[in-house]
Amino acid sequence: MKLLSFGDDPRALGTLLALMQDADDNVRDWATFGLGVLGDMDSQEIRDALCQRMSDPNRDVREESPVGSGKRKDQRALPVLISELNQSEISAYPEIS
Repeated sequence: MKLLSFGDDPRALGTLLALMQDADDNVRDWATFGLGVLGDMDSQEIRDALCQRMSDPNRDVREESPVGSGKRKDQRALPVLISELNQSEISAYPEIS
C-alpha cells in the first residue's frame, strides 16, 4: 500500500511531515499532496508545514501547499493564491472536493 493512502492516518503523520522536507522535489511534492490535498487531518503542525512549502523552490510543491492550506481555511494561503491569480499563466489543477 502506498504511503499516500495514509493521508488521514495519524501514524503516518510524522513520516509525511518529514518527507515534505526531503531534498528530492518529487518526494516533497507527493508528501505535500498526500497530506495536504488528499488528507483531511488538521493541526497547527500540518498548517505550519504546508505554509513552509508555499515558498518551496519547486513550483509543483508551491502549488500543492496553498491548496492544502485553503482546504483547512488557513488565512496564510490568501496572499499566495492572490499572487498566483495575478500571474499571466495559471496552472490548471483539477478541482478536488
